[in-house]
Amino acid sequence: MRTVTRVSLAALLLSLLAAHGPADAAGIVLDDFETGVSAWRTNDREAAGERPSEICGIFTVARQIEEGVEQAALIEFQRAEGTWASVSLPIDGTLWARQNVGQISMLVKGDGSEQTVDLTLRCLLGEERRDVSYVYRLPLDSDQWQRRAIRLFAFKDPDGNPPDAEAVRNAYLLQVAKTGQWPTLSLRVDEILAEPIPGAEERPPAEQPLSVRMSFDVHATQAPGLGPVLAQVGVNLGHDLGPVLDAPAPSAAMSRAVQQLAPSVVRLRLSDFYDARTGGYDLILLSRAVGWVTEAGAKALVCLTPARLEPADDRPARWDPDFEAAAQKVAALRRGGPHLRYYELFDSPLLRGRFESVEELVTAYNSLAAGVLAADPEARVGGPGLASAWDERVRAFLEGADTLHFLSLKLFGAHNVVATDRELIEAASSGATGELPDQISLEEVSRLAR
Repeated sequence: MRTVTRVSLAALLLSLLAAHGPADAAGIVLDDFETGVSAWRTNDREAAGERPSEICGIFTVARQIEEGVEQAALIEFQRAEGTWASVSLPIDGTLWARQNVGQISMLVKGDGSEQTVDLTLRCLLGEERRDVSYVYRLPLDSDQWQRRAIRLFAFKDPDGNPPDAEAVRNAYLLQVAKTGQWPTLSLRVDEILAEPIPGAEERPPAEQPLSVRMSFDVHATQAPGLGPVLAQVGVNLGHDLGPVLDAPAPSAAMSRAVQQLAPSVVRLRLSDFYDARTGGYDLILLSRAVGWVTEAGAKALVCLTPARLEPADDRPARWDPDFEAAAQKVAALRRGGPHLRYYELFDSPLLRGRFESVEELVTAYNSLAAGVLAADPEARVGGPGLASAWDERVRAFLEGADTLHFLSLKLFGAHNVVATDRELIEAASSGATGELPDQISLEEVSRLAR
């Protein structure tokens, strides 16, 4: 068995975001206002997106330069209280990620007051595309034109966290906003750029692809009745994480390979983090690994599966009896933040002898799922990482599982060790192989899961 493809049937919505402005060597020109302000939109609580705001606005104005006059923008907020108002520009986070954007620079001229405005980066995160705002408070105390370069790490969400790689990739709006109560205030802006941090090391270009992405779109033509199944492939990170976390060159190469698979999932098994010296799981190392996955632009899928303990002190080999408590601790420690947490419950539980029957597996799955969701109600749980896609096992598990946000199982490309790479990829992409007639296809899995 040379190739195993992990398939997660999950509702992961992807948004296509409109870009504004071209990219050049210096960065991405968000707006220089030479063609006006038509790309911007105003809004407030009363307007609710149905009409332009009456308490804020954006207008073109002249900016004097040595060579003559250029167009800039004047943003005004009328006095208000108990409300909010914003001036917004659509942006393309995927382009920002490709251009390695690390800061927003602009020419700014305040009104000389002690007021501030909220320069806001809006991002859609997680499976449910939650709208998260990262805010930088821009002072208006200078009434002279100044070039301001604001690093993205200076923007913070409500919990004080800066935007990570996933947030930048999913950014869709840049806003100038006010909330609560404020007096009449204004600022002028021009030449707004999203650009790399000057002097930052650029990512080395890959001479050739480091990974190959397999598409499951073939089902749309081969099986029109398959429906909206998103089979997401990714990679597994094992127990030896030294090259990934601590060696710069291998870490950078792995990161680029994962980015070339985007959108993708990186799977981390809790059992790989078991430390026999301490008799527990290294949750600090797990947290570092999850952080690396997020920075690489992938979704971390933590597989909550117990460690197999070696015989010791006249005790035979056994599954870690404290596993469920450790799993709930992982969920509790990761609770909160801008990203949904995904947990796969178990890994090949019937093949490895963890359970003797599907019924026993279902009971354990429901218990563990309830514990994880009690520790983190916003988490997404699924599984059970079945080692084989046999009809009766899939059907029995689906009928018994109480909470199942996604289904995970393994599809084998071939049992023949001389199968070519092309045969393996075709089998994985189609979700079926002639060598394993009892293995159900992705189409059949989809129908069972509905």
